[in-house]
Amino acid sequence: MKTLLFLLLATLPCSAHLGETEAQCIARYGAHIWTLKDYDRAKSETFKKNGFDIIITFLDGVAVSVS
Repeated sequence: MKTLLFLLLATLPCSAHLGETEAQCIARYGAHIWTLKDYDRAKSETFKKNGFDIIITFLDGVAVSVS
């Protein structure tokens, strides 16, 4: 029970910001530091913020994955 409570509380402050545009992500994290993959409709960009590398995958210009 304690483990379940911890997991629930640990995930409360998390926010993925899915659905943001690339411009909104640049405003939030700053300019991307490199492009990992670039296809016709999808690309993955890496941002650096507060010592963390943030990889965001965009599909048609909208964030669909943040890790």
